[in-house]
Amino acid sequence: MDNGFTQTVGLLKKNELILSVAESCTGGLIAKYFTDFPGSSVFFDSGFVTYSNESKINYLHVSDETLKKMEQSLVKSSEKC
Repeated sequence: MDNGFTQTVGLLKKNELILSVAESCTGGLIAKYFTDFPGSSVFFDSGFVTYSNESKINYLHVSDETLKKMEQSLVKSSEKC
């Protein structure tokens, strides 16, 4: 498995960094990819899956303004298809 994860894990370990992720549409898949690496507890701290806007606001403190910008961006992207 790679997709850039192997290189990222190497950098995390080399630089003694800790990773936490917040996901939405990926449903925890990014956290799974990182925790599939043996010894991932050295660099992986936590993962949050917040699918609803309410959860993003309450748990991740994402502003309503940011969510509206993301929504507009997604609408523009879908119009190109």
